[in-house]
Amino acid sequence: MIRLELVEYHLQKMQVKKIIEEHHSYVPSNRSVGRRIDWLVYHSEHTNAFGIEEPVGMVGLGSSVYPPPKDILRYVGMTKSEYKDNFNSFANNWRFCMKESIPNAGSRILKQLRIEAPIEWDKKYGDELKYLLT
Repeated sequence: MIRLELVEYHLQKMQVKKIIEEHHSYVPSNRSVGRRIDWLVYHSEHTNAFGIEEPVGMVGLGSSVYPPPKDILRYVGMTKSEYKDNFNSFANNWRFCMKESIPNAGSRILKQLRIEAPIEWDKKYGDELKYLLT
């Protein structure tokens, strides 16, 4: 079973940083600009010597892109001005990094993210998350 754990504490943030720096192939940096919410990814079959689950990866959302690409505007049916007015309703998958390959993990993680992200986005920022760019 795959589960996501919201990153809230220093130790969790250090785990995210380590996963990104050691396992993200093309941008091994945990720096980001703007809004950001991260989750650690756990898989019930991956435990340490003490039987404690260890994170197998991380996924994070952040502020969307600006200016928006024309394809995004076309897809959501907005002008650039409308997009700017709704900017805080968009989030971008700023990182998705796994320490190892787990069959079907990507789709299961993204499904959970679609459920949890709007809740956490509203809690943290007070905005309705309507669009999730991956």
